Amino acid sequence: MGRKKKDKYLNGPGEYQKEREASNWSTGDEHKFCTSCDYVEKLMPEEKIIIPMKLYLLFKHICKEIKSEWQMLLVGTKDGDRIRIVDYYIPQQTVTFATVKNEECIDAAFIAQHSIIATLHSHSSMATGFSRTDVEMTNLSSPLQYHIVTNNDGEYTAAQVITLPCSMKTMQEIAVLIEWDTPDIIGLEKIKRENGFAHDDKTDIPFYMRERGLV
Repeated sequence: MGRKKKDKYLNGPGEYQKEREASNWSTGDEHKFCTSCDYVEKLMPEEKIIIPMKLYLLFKHICKEIKSEWQMLLVGTKDGDRIRIVDYYIPQQTVTFATVKNEECIDAAFIAQHSIIATLHSHSSMATGFSRTDVEMTNLSSPLQYHIVTNNDGEYTAAQVITLPCSMKTMQEIAVLIEWDTPDIIGLEKIKRENGFAHDDKTDIPFYMRERGLV
């Protein structure tokens, strides 16, 4: 008699996931983790997570206010090898310096409806590498593919979880890029440079300013 499928709640960001059916490639162990694989190293493109400056500053502000571990879900889009973060959702949680207790369950329908694409959590004043708890309870258990760790210093580490043809999972570290916002300046066209003066032309700058390194 086959094993009855059952639903289960997961730790980490509190997502909900149905037990994955075994495929013809199944190794017989749903939780096996591969540390190195030619399939990933040769065939999978290296992806990048793009965080706009306004969200980068927002995340830093949360770190400054909370000063402990905390977590959130990130809303985003994927275009080729770029995952662009555009918004966030903070679930109900209770935190300590080194732990997060999730008090809200986010199901698969919520994830799809709100375009949740990644998890983000803080390591407070610690380094941003993924801990064993991060890997086991969030990265490998979550239906989401992308996971990010930050800290109070504004550092980032991110990983992509890949399900291999053999049903094992592996993680590939990927880059996090901060995208600087270009502000819209009203009236910039009203400022005219005289005699073709360029920003890097210092010939008309007073001597004392050039000598003191003020420009």
